Amino acid sequence: MKKTLKYLIPLLILVLVLIFNKRPLEKLTDIKTKKLPPINREPTETAEPKIDKKSNRKIIYLTPPTKKRTTFINKKNDKWMDFLEENLLRFQDPTIKLKITHIEGVIFYQNEKSRLAEKVLVSFLNPNGLVSSFNAYVDPENGQLIGLPWNKTVVENKNFPKISPSGYIYRIKKEKPKETPVPK
Repeated sequence: MKKTLKYLIPLLILVLVLIFNKRPLEKLTDIKTKKLPPINREPTETAEPKIDKKSNRKIIYLTPPTKKRTTFINKKNDKWMDFLEENLLRFQDPTIKLKITHIEGVIFYQNEKSRLAEKVLVSFLNPNGLVSSFNAYVDPENGQLIGLPWNKTVVENKNFPKISPSGYIYRIKKEKPKETPVPK
Protein backbone atom coordinates (compact mmCIF):
# COMPACT_ATOMS: atom_id res chain seq x y z
CA MET A 1 0.00 0.00 0.00
CA LYS A 2 2.78 2.41 0.90
CA LYS A 3 4.57 1.69 -2.37
CA THR A 4 1.51 2.44 -4.44
CA LEU A 5 0.86 5.69 -2.57
CA LYS A 6 4.48 6.64 -3.13
CA TYR A 7 3.94 6.57 -6.90
CA LEU A 8 0.27 7.53 -6.94
CA ILE A 9 0.57 10.89 -5.14
CA PRO A 10 3.05 12.53 -7.61
CA LEU A 11 1.02 11.19 -10.52
CA LEU A 12 -2.15 12.65 -9.04
CA ILE A 13 -0.47 16.05 -8.55
CA LEU A 14 0.73 16.05 -12.17
CA VAL A 15 -2.79 15.28 -13.46
CA LEU A 16 -4.29 18.07 -11.34
CA VAL A 17 -1.71 20.57 -12.60
CA LEU A 18 -2.46 19.65 -16.21
CA ILE A 19 -6.21 19.86 -15.69
CA PHE A 20 -6.23 23.23 -13.95
CA ASN A 21 -3.53 24.74 -16.13
CA LYS A 22 -4.92 27.36 -18.50
CA ARG A 23 -2.77 26.25 -21.42
CA PRO A 24 -3.75 23.12 -23.30
CA LEU A 25 -1.46 20.10 -23.29
CA GLU A 26 -0.55 20.58 -26.98
CA LYS A 27 0.98 23.99 -26.27
CA LEU A 28 3.05 22.58 -23.41
CA THR A 29 4.75 20.09 -25.72
CA ASP A 30 5.03 22.38 -28.74
CA ILE A 31 8.32 24.24 -28.67
CA LYS A 32 8.68 27.11 -31.09
CA THR A 33 12.05 28.46 -32.07
CA LYS A 34 12.71 32.01 -33.16
CA LYS A 35 14.29 32.53 -36.52
CA LEU A 36 17.30 34.81 -36.45
CA PRO A 37 17.71 37.44 -39.17
CA PRO A 38 20.25 36.57 -41.85
CA ILE A 39 23.82 37.72 -41.23
CA ASN A 40 24.93 40.67 -43.33
CA ARG A 41 28.21 39.59 -44.89
CA GLU A 42 28.87 42.87 -46.69
CA PRO A 43 31.83 44.90 -45.37
CA THR A 44 30.87 47.92 -43.35
CA GLU A 45 32.68 51.23 -43.17
CA THR A 46 35.04 51.57 -40.25
CA ALA A 47 34.35 54.39 -37.85
CA GLU A 48 36.67 57.34 -38.21
CA PRO A 49 38.69 58.08 -35.08
CA LYS A 50 37.59 61.22 -33.28
CA ILE A 51 40.06 64.09 -33.37
CA ASP A 52 40.25 66.83 -30.75
CA LYS A 53 39.87 70.14 -32.59
CA LYS A 54 42.00 72.21 -30.21
CA SER A 55 45.07 70.00 -29.97
CA ASN A 56 44.64 67.97 -33.19
CA ARG A 57 45.06 64.69 -31.23
CA LYS A 58 43.26 61.38 -31.67
CA ILE A 59 40.78 60.63 -28.85
CA ILE A 60 40.72 57.16 -27.27
CA TYR A 61 37.74 56.45 -25.00
CA LEU A 62 38.51 54.03 -22.15
CA THR A 63 34.97 54.51 -20.78
CA PRO A 64 31.86 55.75 -22.60
CA PRO A 65 31.97 59.53 -23.10
CA THR A 66 29.87 61.80 -20.93
CA LYS A 67 28.60 65.29 -21.60
CA LYS A 68 30.36 66.67 -18.55
CA ARG A 69 33.51 68.69 -19.05
CA THR A 70 36.68 66.69 -18.51
CA THR A 71 39.85 67.80 -16.77
CA PHE A 72 43.38 66.94 -17.83
CA ILE A 73 45.50 65.19 -15.21
CA ASN A 74 48.81 66.02 -16.92
CA LYS A 75 50.41 68.75 -19.03
CA LYS A 76 52.77 68.58 -21.97
CA ASN A 77 56.44 69.22 -21.25
CA ASP A 78 58.69 70.10 -24.19
CA LYS A 79 61.52 67.94 -22.78
CA TRP A 80 59.49 64.71 -22.51
CA MET A 81 61.58 62.99 -25.19
CA ASP A 82 64.82 63.77 -23.29
CA PHE A 83 63.29 62.32 -20.10
CA LEU A 84 62.23 59.18 -22.00
CA GLU A 85 65.68 58.75 -23.55
CA GLU A 86 67.38 59.12 -20.17
CA ASN A 87 64.98 56.62 -18.59
CA LEU A 88 65.39 53.99 -21.33
CA LEU A 89 69.19 54.19 -21.49
CA ARG A 90 69.64 54.11 -17.71
CA PHE A 91 70.49 50.38 -17.50
CA GLN A 92 71.76 49.82 -21.05
CA ASP A 93 75.28 49.34 -22.33
CA PRO A 94 76.83 52.73 -23.28
CA THR A 95 77.51 51.48 -26.84
CA ILE A 96 73.79 51.05 -27.56
CA LYS A 97 72.17 53.87 -29.50
CA LEU A 98 68.52 54.84 -29.09
CA LYS A 99 66.16 56.13 -31.75
CA ILE A 100 62.74 57.47 -30.72
CA THR A 101 60.21 58.18 -33.48
CA HIS A 102 57.11 60.19 -32.58
CA ILE A 103 54.06 58.71 -34.31
CA GLU A 104 51.09 60.73 -33.00
CA GLY A 105 49.62 62.48 -30.00
CA VAL A 106 46.52 61.02 -28.36
CA ILE A 107 44.11 61.83 -25.53
CA PHE A 108 42.81 59.09 -23.22
CA TYR A 109 39.34 59.83 -21.79
CA GLN A 110 38.27 57.91 -18.69
CA ASN A 111 35.55 58.86 -16.19
CA GLU A 112 35.61 62.62 -16.85
CA LYS A 113 39.41 62.69 -16.55
CA SER A 114 41.61 62.92 -19.59
CA ARG A 115 45.30 62.26 -20.06
CA LEU A 116 47.61 63.43 -22.81
CA ALA A 117 49.86 60.76 -24.29
CA GLU A 118 52.34 60.38 -27.12
CA LYS A 119 52.53 57.25 -29.27
CA VAL A 120 56.17 56.47 -30.08
CA LEU A 121 58.34 53.84 -31.74
CA VAL A 122 61.47 53.08 -29.70
CA SER A 123 64.43 51.37 -31.42
CA PHE A 124 67.62 50.15 -29.76
CA LEU A 125 70.58 49.96 -32.16
CA ASN A 126 73.33 47.58 -31.06
CA PRO A 127 76.89 48.06 -32.34
CA ASN A 128 76.88 44.55 -33.88
CA GLY A 129 73.96 45.50 -36.16
CA LEU A 130 71.03 44.03 -34.22
CA VAL A 131 67.97 46.24 -33.91
CA SER A 132 65.19 45.72 -31.39
CA SER A 133 62.14 47.95 -31.22
CA PHE A 134 58.69 48.38 -29.67
CA ASN A 135 55.71 50.74 -29.68
CA ALA A 136 54.50 52.45 -26.53
CA TYR A 137 52.43 55.30 -25.13
CA VAL A 138 54.44 57.90 -23.21
CA ASP A 139 53.31 60.48 -20.67
CA PRO A 140 54.42 63.86 -22.15
CA GLU A 141 54.77 65.40 -18.70
CA ASN A 142 57.54 63.16 -17.34
CA GLY A 143 58.58 60.81 -20.17
CA GLN A 144 57.37 57.62 -18.42
CA LEU A 145 55.82 54.71 -20.33
CA ILE A 146 52.05 54.35 -19.90
CA GLY A 147 50.93 50.74 -19.72
CA LEU A 148 52.79 47.95 -21.46
CA PRO A 149 54.59 48.33 -24.80
CA TRP A 150 53.51 46.26 -27.80
CA ASN A 151 55.01 45.10 -31.14
CA LYS A 152 58.20 43.97 -29.43
CA THR A 153 60.88 42.72 -31.80
CA VAL A 154 62.34 39.29 -31.12
CA VAL A 155 66.04 39.32 -31.96
CA GLU A 156 67.27 35.99 -33.29
CA ASN A 157 70.67 34.55 -32.47
CA LYS A 158 72.71 34.50 -35.68
CA ASN A 159 75.20 31.99 -34.26
CA PHE A 160 72.60 29.33 -33.54
CA PRO A 161 73.90 25.82 -34.33
CA LYS A 162 72.95 24.55 -37.79
CA ILE A 163 71.48 21.08 -38.28
CA SER A 164 72.47 19.06 -41.33
CA PRO A 165 69.93 16.81 -43.10
CA SER A 166 71.54 13.78 -41.42
CA GLY A 167 70.71 15.26 -38.02
CA TYR A 168 74.32 16.09 -37.16
CA ILE A 169 74.62 19.39 -35.27
CA TYR A 170 77.63 21.57 -36.02
CA ARG A 171 78.52 25.14 -35.12
CA ILE A 172 79.68 27.81 -37.50
CA LYS A 173 83.29 28.63 -36.85
CA LYS A 174 84.06 32.27 -36.38
CA GLU A 175 87.31 33.58 -37.72
CA LYS A 176 89.44 34.84 -34.90
CA PRO A 177 91.22 38.12 -35.52
CA LYS A 178 94.93 37.76 -36.06
CA GLU A 179 96.93 38.67 -33.02
CA THR A 180 99.52 41.33 -33.56
CA PRO A 181 102.89 40.63 -31.97
CA VAL A 182 103.69 42.76 -28.97
CA PRO A 183 107.10 44.46 -29.23
CA LYS A 184 109.49 43.72 -26.36
